[in-house]
Amino acid sequence: MQLPSVILCVLIVVTIALAQVPQDFGQLLRAHTQCQSTARISPTAININELSSGNFPNDPAFKRHLLCINKALGIQDTNGNLQINAITRLATAMAPPGTNRNTIQEVVNRCAVQRRDEEETAYQTDSCLLQARRLYSGK
Repeated sequence: MQLPSVILCVLIVVTIALAQVPQDFGQLLRAHTQCQSTARISPTAININELSSGNFPNDPAFKRHLLCINKALGIQDTNGNLQINAITRLATAMAPPGTNRNTIQEVVNRCAVQRRDEEETAYQTDSCLLQARRLYSGK
């Protein structure tokens, strides 16, 4: 897979995992473009089938990229700390209409866990949210 294809695949998966509402897509695209220059994701580390199922590559560059995007979108602050209100809004937006508020809170409680470092926090949180989205949709 060539690097431009990898970038597109990562953008699609991150969009699915993080985009709150359509107007946020522009913000996400800007963040992705900015973060791409610093993360240096290896094309061999990316498998689109794994990404779309919520199984992210255990790749330091991929983790840096997710952290950078999370910070740009306010999911993590500048110190890498999770922002629970932003994650709750995100989980609510990702859920199908009519999803019980308690179910959403359970997802937030399960996914919004501060890890040993900020990159691992971004990686685990985003992976968990994408997997929760798949559970919401039954896929």
